[in-house]
Amino acid sequence: MQIPGIILQPGIQQDLSVSLQPGRTVAVEVLEVNGAQATVRLAGQLFQATGELPPAGQSFWAVVESVKPDVLQLRKLDGPPVKPPAPAILVRLLDLPPGPDGPKLLGELLKWQLPLDRHLLLGLLSAGKNLTAAEKAVYWPVRAWLETLDIHADAAKVHQAINYLLGNDSATPKGQEVLNQAQPLFPGQEAVSFFTFQGANFNGELYIVDDRDGKKQAQKFPSGLVVRVHSPALGETWVHLVHNDGTLTARVAVAEERFVHPVQQAAHNLRTKLTALGYRVGEIQVTARPVHSICELLRPDLEPTYQPLNTTV
Repeated sequence: MQIPGIILQPGIQQDLSVSLQPGRTVAVEVLEVNGAQATVRLAGQLFQATGELPPAGQSFWAVVESVKPDVLQLRKLDGPPVKPPAPAILVRLLDLPPGPDGPKLLGELLKWQLPLDRHLLLGLLSAGKNLTAAEKAVYWPVRAWLETLDIHADAAKVHQAINYLLGNDSATPKGQEVLNQAQPLFPGQEAVSFFTFQGANFNGELYIVDDRDGKKQAQKFPSGLVVRVHSPALGETWVHLVHNDGTLTARVAVAEERFVHPVQQAAHNLRTKLTALGYRVGEIQVTARPVHSICELLRPDLEPTYQPLNTTV
């Protein structure tokens, strides 16, 4: 039987022998099934696959068995589908240094179904080793999300993006430019565009979230808007507005509990005005909680699961 060729996502060029070494744990998503072949997403690339694959739309974990220039063999996992092992168990399997950082970082990588490469994990742990526990809680979600973009292998761009996303003193407009030029690695992943605004007594950022097609500003209307506003009166406020099936819903995060009621009242007035203009408005949720970066509001499309596998791509 002829081995199907590897189809790489446009703009992605990787040496499989480096990025997918034997023994590496990887997440695989089945995008489309056509007869005996399927299109799958693995490590940010698209492949044609044959073998015992689950239906389209399902994802699973596998172990890389062998890598050749034109074929990648994944080892079959026996047993029924189960949830991914707890991060603490994966820390032991990957022989990571002891401590709380490993499980927390693994949890962020698992959320985005990123390959669990020991070399990558050690590098990320080293990059955050001098941060305090509070700083790490903010840093890991940002660092994991940047691994889902095509700039993840460029250390200079990643550094600029981190400074911008975290609002560090060393942040420059270049960080915003880098992120606006970056593209998602994975099909089905939200694409984010970044804009800054400044008023007389406030400042903030507007994030345009495009639909899950991997391209920025490719739709007539974005799937969502996120606004971060900082003012002397309210501190930092985040508004996440989503348009889905003709209905607008919003989540608002305010800096302190005392701001919840007045913002709820303002949201009620806004709902009334939008409804009068003909918009269909769903739930507007207001909570008091800290949001440190846009990365904390983004979510992958699918949750990872394990699935028996005997697949060649």
